[in-house]
Amino acid sequence: MLDDAYGFNFDISDRTIEHEARELLTLKLLREAIHAQNPNDQFMADFAEYVLPNLLRLAIGVTAKGGKFFDEIDQK
Repeated sequence: MLDDAYGFNFDISDRTIEHEARELLTLKLLREAIHAQNPNDQFMADFAEYVLPNLLRLAIGVTAKGGKFFDEIDQK
């Protein structure tokens, strides 16, 4: 598009934002640790690739010391 009155030349651009597949830092660090400790172990490589992401989806946000139990005690 050309704006003759002001001499500006504006190109029409696609303003679509492409979302990069973002990886959880926890997942990235665990994968790196697994690969560093088990460089030639295909089983652990498969675990890091396929099982770990699904496991983290279930485990993220779950407290290790029974936070729900103490929440119930606090409510009483």
